[in-house]
Amino acid sequence: MLSTLLSTISGLIFCIVYFMSPKEVAAEYSSLALTISVVIEALIKNFFIKKLSPTAWFMYVVILCFTIPSIIFNDIKYIQLKFYLFKIVFILVIIILMHKFNINLMKKVFGFFTKRVSEHAWFVINYIFVAYLVISLIGALYCQYMISEEAWVFFKGVILPIIGGVATLIMLGVGYLDIRKQNQKKLRD
Repeated sequence: MLSTLLSTISGLIFCIVYFMSPKEVAAEYSSLALTISVVIEALIKNFFIKKLSPTAWFMYVVILCFTIPSIIFNDIKYIQLKFYLFKIVFILVIIILMHKFNINLMKKVFGFFTKRVSEHAWFVINYIFVAYLVISLIGALYCQYMISEEAWVFFKGVILPIIGGVATLIMLGVGYLDIRKQNQKKLRD
């Protein structure tokens, strides 16, 4: 939970700095703010929450590989490219793991939290997360190409965390209803 909050704060900092900076340097300043907040986020997560895995460190290095060119060239397109690549890779990985290797990523990540959820419910939760990623991808593309760069930043920094919160509540609701349904079934038996 704290980990997700830290990531959301990084996105909000990016958004706030972008809109508070002069237009001609908004991409550079917001990318610099994002870079600093991501480094701080990684350090806090590693030293105060849970030691980060090599995969998590790799992800943070990849993020920096996209934010640093945005700072150097004062162009947000590198951060946008990272956003799209991450979403596409996550969608593909989740679906391939689930259907090819019978690994449910959401269960692996959150299984400790709700162990009593049935396999079917985990399947549904997994696809709710995939739907969230697809909506994120489509919404961001729409904002970028049909509206403006500012709309994309607002979508990423403000709208997307709200959509993510709603998706999380829906996933928790599915898990809760599944546990409740199983408990009622046990009582009847």
